[in-house]
Amino acid sequence: MLITLDIDQSGLMRPSRAIHPEGFRFGHSLGKPGDEKTQRMVLQAALDHLMEPGEPGRIKTINFPSYESFK
Repeated sequence: MLITLDIDQSGLMRPSRAIHPEGFRFGHSLGKPGDEKTQRMVLQAALDHLMEPGEPGRIKTINFPSYESFK
C-alpha cells in the first residue's frame, strides 16, 4: 500500500495499490501536523483500498475536505 503525493513518479513503479490524497503538499502525506482527524481518515482510506481489487499502476485519488481548512 502506497500513499503518494507524486502520482507521475509513483505510477512508474506500478504499485499494486496506491492512493493519492488530492491537494496535499509534500511533507503532509497523511495531513498536517496535529490534524489527527485527517491523518486517521487517510490511513483508513489506505486500509479500505487494500480490500479493493488491485490493478498495478492504478492510483486512486481521494479528496479530504478537512485538509483544505488547514491551508
